[in-house]
Amino acid sequence: METIRDKAINRVTGFFLRRAHLVICVSDFVKNLAISQAGLRHGDIPNVCVVYNGSDFPSHPFPMTLGRDLNVCIAGELSKRKGIDDLIWILRRFKNKENLLGIRFHVYGWGPFGELLKTMELDGFPIFLHGATSDTNEIFFGKQLHLILSKEEGFGRVVTEAMARGIPTVCYSRGAFPEILTNDHDGFLCSSRFEIAAKLIYIKMHPEILLASAKHARQTFLNRFSSERFLHETISSINSALPGIFLPVHRSI
Repeated sequence: METIRDKAINRVTGFFLRRAHLVICVSDFVKNLAISQAGLRHGDIPNVCVVYNGSDFPSHPFPMTLGRDLNVCIAGELSKRKGIDDLIWILRRFKNKENLLGIRFHVYGWGPFGELLKTMELDGFPIFLHGATSDTNEIFFGKQLHLILSKEEGFGRVVTEAMARGIPTVCYSRGAFPEILTNDHDGFLCSSRFEIAAKLIYIKMHPEILLASAKHARQTFLNRFSSERFLHETISSINSALPGIFLPVHRSI
């Protein structure tokens, strides 16, 4: 339910969106949400565009190595907002199932579910808590798959950072994720936690699917989500909306 504070914020946001020379959003999901919450229509904002976030390509990308185990990384706040309750459901559902053997969940972060996950780790669930870190090399090293369980992400930069290293993502087909990933090509989009659990097992049983997706993920990153692409698209959008101001692009893509 929208509070009085929310209404006031949305009204102020709408006031500035109508008068902005240029509005740059990180995804169509964010653009549509901002317009809707501000009580506007798409034609009410003179210049609005989408420029996806960019990341630097790692200087030493990790080669995909497959072994007996499928190592899955999860990074971020350990909260319901980030879908960690779904991770707990998956772990509890499949702890004693033969199909889950060999799937190991490496969790980076902390939050309200941290203590419960720690207890589950001590009880023998295939989860390994590594604490909070901003070092993406630590998060992705030795991992073959990335899992993110939030449902309303405006972009999800960790997904493209995983792509840069050739690590596909399993996630919900919600928020901005359908704009970033192509299902069963450079990542895996799911409609429910049941489907996510089944997809993890399927990937474990079919490593050739994972290898193909890893190759496509890295190429998608280079084509769409590199820092160079971000710089080019941002400057091009500014130059188009504000022709009196010309910003040169120093690097080509």
